[in-house]
Amino acid sequence: MTVRNSGCSDAFVSVISGPRQGVREQGAEQRLAPRDTVTLRPDGVGYLFDITLRASGSAPAELRVVRVAGAHVTGHERN
Repeated sequence: MTVRNSGCSDAFVSVISGPRQGVREQGAEQRLAPRDTVTLRPDGVGYLFDITLRASGSAPAELRVVRVAGAHVTGHERN
């Protein structure tokens, strides 16, 4: 999944992934400057279950999903 920081301040993102349900690990945080993009993947072999987002300043953090690989996307999900 590729996301873009569409907010006004730096954001820190990480993924929570694992090889199966019930086994989850949080990856290292990545700094994402405004307008930068990053592709988030599961660590090792497995599934990406969740994404964490933390703002670095007082402005709200905002991520926009710009690409999802390997998933079926229908018309109403293309914003």
